[in-house]
Amino acid sequence: MSTNIISTETVGLSSGEEAAVCLRLSGLAPGERGTRTVTVRYTGTCDAVVAMRVRRENAPCPQAQDIRVGIYEASRRRLPYPVFSGSLADCTSPERPERGFGNWTAQGDGAPHEVTYQVCWHLPEDAPADDADLTLTFAARSVA
Repeated sequence: MSTNIISTETVGLSSGEEAAVCLRLSGLAPGERGTRTVTVRYTGTCDAVVAMRVRRENAPCPQAQDIRVGIYEASRRRLPYPVFSGSLADCTSPERPERGFGNWTAQGDGAPHEVTYQVCWHLPEDAPADDADLTLTFAARSVA
């Protein structure tokens, strides 16, 4: 079993902006685990709702039901808590992009407000190897 930890990234957003991060899970081996952490920093002058959407890039991913995914959210005010736990197939289902994960309201006071998302994955020991590249898209929608 191997552990693959990819570098931490920071995404900056203002109201009405979107930013994407590519998460490469190429060549997942049986029993492999990995984690990626992305910090979203909002510094707009209008209140906004920030959400993360997850999209699978390569459509053929036969083991999508076997790859376990956990998405956790944390901020200075809150301890990490799960916003999703399930299979990669469930995480990237067609209706998920609309709802997103971990929606939070950022104050538009110009000060930086940060939330950290941690995406963890695991391919069970008895599952065959597979590829699954993901795109995480963060969007800040203005609160009217």
